[in-house]
Amino acid sequence: MLKRESKRNQDGLSKFEIGDLKTLNTIKNKLSKCDFKLHIFIVQPGLDSAKISNPINELLCGSKNYCLETYGVPLKIICT
Repeated sequence: MLKRESKRNQDGLSKFEIGDLKTLNTIKNKLSKCDFKLHIFIVQPGLDSAKISNPINELLCGSKNYCLETYGVPLKIICT
């Protein structure tokens, strides 16, 4: 975000609605001192886990694996 916003600022543009680069840097510095765990949840109440199709199952399993291997963040899927 810092890199993209710095580039936009060179063109006189900004995507910030509230705050600026200084605020983003402050948040970044505070987050580096925090210990936290991230989880990603996909909630699909219309998806029946007993009747899930093979292509959808492969997509969800691939997404779960990608999140875990790439970012170390577990993915949880909630369905009926």
